[in-house]
This record gives sequence, structure tokens and C-alpha cells, in this order.
Amino acid sequence: MNPVIGLDVAKGESQVQAFLEKKKPYKKSFKVAHTLEGLHKLHAFIREVEEFTDSKPPIVLESTGHYHMPVVQYFEKRGYLLIIVNPLISYKAKSSSLRKVKTDVIDAYHLCELYYKEDLEPCKKRGILLEYKKHLSKLEEEIDALAKNIEEYKIIQSIPGIGEKIAATIISEIGEIDRFNHPKKLVAFAGIDPSVFESGTFKGTKNHITKRGSSRLRHALFTAVRCAIRDARKTRTTKELIPRNKRLREFYDKKREEGKPYRVSIIACANKLLHWIYALLKNKTTFQDVA
Repeated sequence: MNPVIGLDVAKGESQVQAFLEKKKPYKKSFKVAHTLEGLHKLHAFIREVEEFTDSKPPIVLESTGHYHMPVVQYFEKRGYLLIIVNPLISYKAKSSSLRKVKTDVIDAYHLCELYYKEDLEPCKKRGILLEYKKHLSKLEEEIDALAKNIEEYKIIQSIPGIGEKIAATIISEIGEIDRFNHPKKLVAFAGIDPSVFESGTFKGTKNHITKRGSSRLRHALFTAVRCAIRDARKTRTTKELIPRNKRLREFYDKKREEGKPYRVSIIACANKLLHWIYALLKNKTTFQDVA
């Protein structure tokens, strides 16, 4: 079955209609108040539909300014997919009906019918995307919380330019450092080692990075490098600017002075940074920048 709940939202109350599947309404439409008691009643009805169909129904409602917010907040917390429809879309669908009758009961019914039409596909996808983003955000928060209890997290964060999220990403992607018996193997794992192309007597002179291995680790390293070499004020009371990571900035400046392009210099810095991370994790020591 493919159930859905349609809510025609008004000030302080909603008209409810459920469908078990296309052209199959479930029970009579009814009203609920936007009070805690009313929303509990609505939740109990939706749970009844869930048990009957063995499927969690999405909730379709029109965007009604702030009137729909209590419903959205209540059911978002309980993990329901909410599809908030532009009133113009629902009006267009209702206008196509031969019967020009408008009541709250009919509007809730129309919202259920609209769910099964192709017109609502972009709204469904947007709703699903928002759900995924919420879950992803929650997972990131859990990863950050777990990372703070790991010794390696504090070691990596001692490197200027590496913040909480980047440190957590690096730890999760590298895993156990003992998996790598040489820093070059860690560099290869990140995909920032140069590719080599040879065929017979031909030897390539412009070798790009392999981009194999972990793209998440590679992206985190590039972000960390850009943050580390960026200038920051020494104190709030002075205009003096210093790089966040002096040692890495010196290495970057050296590469630029050698005539290396910006991107090549950033990749070289990421390579250097990963060598430092390898050494720090192996020796369980924190980073020491130049004075």
C-alpha cells in the first residue's frame, strides 16, 4: 500500500483526510486542534494508518505562513516526511475539478489526491532531500561528539588550521594509523600522490595527482591547508597579521617562489600536512609550530 495523510491547515486547527492508496480514502475526515492534545490525537490516527498499511505515511499540507508550524514541528520530531505544497500548485489541481466546491473536507481530500499526481514530484523530492539533510546533520553531530573522546582527535586538532569537523573527518577516514607502515602509503590512500605515465621511451612531464582513495580525506586536507596558510590578526588590539600555521605558510611561500602554481602549491602543502599527521599519530605527540 501507499498511504498518505492530507491536512488542510487553518488558524489553530487542521482538517484531516487519509488515503490507503490511490482512490482509496480511509475513514471519514475530521478536525484536530493545534494543541498538544489535538496533535496527540492526530498522531494516534496516523499510527493506526501505519499499522493497517505496514507503511509510514507522508503528511501533505499547504504552506500557510506560520499556521502550519506547530504541525510541522510536532511531526518532524517523530520522524515523519512532511511535504509542504505551494498553495498555487494545490489551487491549480483543485481548479481542474468539474465541481467548484470549496470546503475544508474537500481541500484535505484534494491534497491526498494531489500526492498521487506527478505535479507533486518536485515537492516529494524536496521533502525527502530535507529529511536526508536532517539525518546527515544529526550523524555529523554524533561523529563530532564521539571524536572528542578520542586521543587522536586532540592530536590532529593541535595543528593550526584544523578545526573540529576537519579533525573528525580525518580521523574517521584514516582509521587506525597502524594500517599504514609508511607516510607515502597514507598519501596514496588520500590520492594526493603524483600519477606516473611512462610508455617505452616516453615519460610524462606533467603528472597529476592520482585522486584515488578517500575523496573525503583529500577534500578535508585541502580545506585544512587553505585555513592554515590564511592570515589572521595576532591580537584584537593590533593590525599585525600572521598566518595561522607559520610552518605550513613558509612551505607554501617557498613553493610559490619556486614558480609553482597555486593549486600545485596547495597539493604540496596537503602532502606535507599528511606527513605531519602521520608522524604525530605514530608518536602520539602534539604539533609544535615555529615561534
